Amino acid sequence: MTTEETIQLKCPTCGAGQSLADECRRCKCDLSLVAAVLRRREESRRETLTLLRAGRLNEALRAARRLWAIAPDADASRYLAVCHLLKGRYAAALAVYEAAQERFNAPPQDAPQ
Repeated sequence: MTTEETIQLKCPTCGAGQSLADECRRCKCDLSLVAAVLRRREESRRETLTLLRAGRLNEALRAARRLWAIAPDADASRYLAVCHLLKGRYAAALAVYEAAQERFNAPPQDAPQ
């Protein structure tokens, strides 16, 4: 299974779920920009992992920052925090973790308390 087949996306026009493609399977909407961003995100994620495995922490941190700039989600936050931890930057790792907790684990704005 290729990376293209494992990345899933939802068409913003009709809501059809599908594997990564430049065109929606249902409504034929142009998804090339969405697909390009998702491909770049996956490239950055793989680059971060490769650099971490090689022990190239400064480069891995830069790659994790690029990943977070492309898609500031919980996954990218974890990679960024791990890079900071491995570099001994504990305060930065904690700050990334706390920001991610606040952003991704908070109840929705309109949820009853």
